Amino acid sequence: EGAGESGLANLIDLHAIHSAGDALLTVALANTLFFSVDVHQARSRVAIYLLVTMAPFAVVAPIVGPLLDRVRRGRRYALMTTLILRAFLAWVMAGALGSKGAFALYPAAFGALVCSKAYGVSRSAVVPRVLPPSVSLVRGNARLTLWGVLTATIAAPIGQGLSVLTG
Repeated sequence: EGAGESGLANLIDLHAIHSAGDALLTVALANTLFFSVDVHQARSRVAIYLLVTMAPFAVVAPIVGPLLDRVRRGRRYALMTTLILRAFLAWVMAGALGSKGAFALYPAAFGALVCSKAYGVSRSAVVPRVLPPSVSLVRGNARLTLWGVLTATIAAPIGQGLSVLTG
């Protein structure tokens, strides 16, 4: 329906990669300091977790939106930058866990969350611009979501297998 010519197909591919990366990052962090908590200590950890997951919204929204509007092709650069930064921060987190330097894990995880939220904001701004005339906004977002869920569903077991194999 014209998705290849309009750029929607490229955005779907990029979103699939992003979703797979989210799944892999979640699986990798599942057995780290984030989730290895005694039940009695869980209440304070849940409060910290909620703060850390909500803070990126407060950081990203006022900064990313106006920045994207001012920079020509800013949305494309924002998408690229968030994915590159997330890859770098995943590397930092892996190094922190490998060397038992747990302190670097928390800022890197927070940065990865901020980058993920920035990607979401940027992607939402890009979708209307790359839709072919015959595809509605709802249908375009549904395609993105479907491919994101499919790739995350495939990537999560692969990540868990790699986690088991590497210990």
